[in-house]
Amino acid sequence: MKKVQTKTCDVAVIGGGPGGLPAAIRAARMGKKTILVERNSFLGGTAASGLGILGYLDRQGRKALGGIAQELIDRLTGYGGAIGHYPCPVHNSITPISPDWFKIVAVEMCREAGVEVLFNSELLDATIENGRVVCAEVYGKCTRTLIEAKVYIDGTGDGDLAYMAGARYMSGQDGTGIMQPCTLMFTVTNYNLEKFLDFAEQSPENFGIKEDYAKGYDPTFFRASRGHCFIGMDELIKKAKAKGDFHVPRNQFIHITTPVDGMLAINTSRIIEIDASDPYQLSKGLEEGYLQVRELMAFMNKYLPGFEQAQLAGISPLWACEKQGTLSA
Repeated sequence: MKKVQTKTCDVAVIGGGPGGLPAAIRAARMGKKTILVERNSFLGGTAASGLGILGYLDRQGRKALGGIAQELIDRLTGYGGAIGHYPCPVHNSITPISPDWFKIVAVEMCREAGVEVLFNSELLDATIENGRVVCAEVYGKCTRTLIEAKVYIDGTGDGDLAYMAGARYMSGQDGTGIMQPCTLMFTVTNYNLEKFLDFAEQSPENFGIKEDYAKGYDPTFFRASRGHCFIGMDELIKKAKAKGDFHVPRNQFIHITTPVDGMLAINTSRIIEIDASDPYQLSKGLEEGYLQVRELMAFMNKYLPGFEQAQLAGISPLWACEKQGTLSA
């Protein structure tokens, strides 16, 4: 028999990703009774996927983000889960973080602020009265929880709460409806980065960013920067495709350094032409993502100098995708 509970609060945040997490912490610090609902068993969303975080520094290397975003990095640094902000000719900056330490720090900061976190709970419905959300219904472990709040914050990433509340919604690219591709991050160990960069230095055609704005994006930069995101190996991928060893719809190999010595995050899988708001398409996309990880490991072992003995260390519990949707009241 399903249980039903009712919770009341000042602020209900639905979704504990990069938007919802700081919103909940800030609301609780302001003395508001705050509930944070998260569908997964961890907080952070894409910040806990293994992707390095971009945007802390601008093009000139000046600080662009602060507040709770910087607090998170400061906490992570104290645990060895972050190694600082690194300027990049292509990405402006990259901040490598440990997704696992991020999960710990997120809970730590929520508890200190007094946020009540409700994990493993999925948004089911919203009750609207006079154009306002007056109740959000969530479900987890055979329990329906009715959350009555003065203010609701949609941190779902896909605008699920706003959609349920009746907000107008447009998804996909203007004119085509095409969705942003998704990626399933994974990490590898047992590689030789110096051998890889030596090869890149001897094969400049394998660098994928050749535009003027990327000046300095070369092996010298990668050797000097502990935190970096490499994009390239175009010609090797063409070779692998010609031999039938590469079917991922991507032309470049991407790796991102992590705070853990000897571990790289790989951002090369690419799942296209799916709508991640559709559970059936989402499931098929995830199937494809796992099979792409298998193929990419084989490609790295066979074609990438320095990755001949690379081993799969882990696959992210969350994939990164963006629907290119817009909501308006």
